[in-house]
Amino acid sequence: MEKFDPATAIRQFSTDRLDVAHWDTALDHPETRANLMDQIEALLTPPVLAPLPPHFAFDRNNADDWIAARRETSEVYLVERRDRPGLAGLLILAEIAPRELYLGYLLAEAQWGQGVGGELVRGLVSVLTRHPPLEVSAQVVTENIASARLLLGAGFRETGSDDEIRRFLLTLSDSTPTL
Repeated sequence: MEKFDPATAIRQFSTDRLDVAHWDTALDHPETRANLMDQIEALLTPPVLAPLPPHFAFDRNNADDWIAARRETSEVYLVERRDRPGLAGLLILAEIAPRELYLGYLLAEAQWGQGVGGELVRGLVSVLTRHPPLEVSAQVVTENIASARLLLGAGFRETGSDDEIRRFLLTLSDSTPTL
């Protein structure tokens, strides 16, 4: 079975309202890198960061270290809405084992409650159905009912929880219909 490399398999995709592209293109050009750093800093507000591990905190003075840490462990994609300027969010895919991915996403506060997260995850799942077999896991803090509902609506099933975290899994096999 061939190895699945998210960075190679998924460079970009679009949904009805969203354009999602690997961030390397923006990071590798000095003229777009500075603008992207401004947008990431604006995206990572205290409410966005609240349910995340402390290492997600962004400090403009250590931006290169923050980027290097993300690049070392995951593939990061920029999420933009075609009808609004600026960064709508980040999509993060980390390989945890061959053909097993961990999904994370962050949305700007201005995008909350507008269906952007669901559209993003459903768009990703549509792309991933072309690359079975794959398992994709995700987790959300227990209080984040909207994200849990979003994952369930995109085909994930809940696999467990504790007082703080709910865990989800999406299994894509060779018999999974391509969306």
